[in-house]
Amino acid sequence: MTILGLKTSQSIILVYFKGTEFLEHKKLVFDDIRLDKHITYFTFRKPVYSTTNPPMIYIGYRSGLVALAHCNDQKIIRVFNYDEKTKQCYKKEPVTMITVVPDSGGDQILVLYQDSTVMKYLASVPETNMNFIEKLKKLESKISFNKEKNRLKHQRKKNKNNICYGSLLNDSFPEFNYFFAENEDLPIKNPLQYLKFNHRTITDITIKKHKSFTKTLLKGSINTKEPTVFAFTSLDGYLLIYDYSQMTPLLSYKGVFGGFNTLTFSENCELIALSGQDDCITVLDLNSLETIRCEGHKSFVCKTIFQPIPLEGDMGDKQEDTMDK
Repeated sequence: MTILGLKTSQSIILVYFKGTEFLEHKKLVFDDIRLDKHITYFTFRKPVYSTTNPPMIYIGYRSGLVALAHCNDQKIIRVFNYDEKTKQCYKKEPVTMITVVPDSGGDQILVLYQDSTVMKYLASVPETNMNFIEKLKKLESKISFNKEKNRLKHQRKKNKNNICYGSLLNDSFPEFNYFFAENEDLPIKNPLQYLKFNHRTITDITIKKHKSFTKTLLKGSINTKEPTVFAFTSLDGYLLIYDYSQMTPLLSYKGVFGGFNTLTFSENCELIALSGQDDCITVLDLNSLETIRCEGHKSFVCKTIFQPIPLEGDMGDKQEDTMDK
């Protein structure tokens, strides 16, 4: 049985399909005084939902709080970005997306906040590194992507608490610019990483690991054992892709008009579909860097996915990618 999740501001409803209808499987309502009751995003810890062994679920809230919860007993297992003493979130920005890092067993997540900040957390670690939190407060007070203002002067620096921080600033390609901080202190405590990008609003983020990247985006790179990329879209109309291991820029694509709402890699990771506010779907071929624009929609395209289907007359393993919107 395939389980899907639907979100309201106060609950998550798990549904399943029966023929052409979908029926409610379970309604998840989490009662915890730390939660602000307004859910902004959720994702399963692991992609496959089993009714015999329901997975845990990550939930993001308007307050900035992130929670790990179990679907069976609807109990909160752990919270992130939260100070138990003050009962406040360290970062007070709504969560707009949570994505699970590949090959982490669902234990590492990247959390996107409304101000185009991305934070990495480790679910198995309950402690917070307060030295890192205090460093982030000072760092954010200095961040500016304006060339005329005082910016961090160091490309990369480490302080006595084993916190690395710095920036990637290139005036020729400002869309790639970001500030960062990395928590390298031991024992490991959350958060692990902080990234602040030079974009008004990031709409979608993803991490993809695939061997095909060694022939396209990571061709000639020394990072061939773990070919993983980090990509995002923004309302500025950009698709940006970085080498995830070093966060070095790989590709920048600017749309024709308006922003992009989402991005999706095909199964073989050779194509990217972009849902646009120009009422189009843009498909980018990573081999040739050529694009196809699917026009004719009457409004913004909110989401596009690749759906593998059997070729006509072929019920075997050979498949082609088509798109659903």
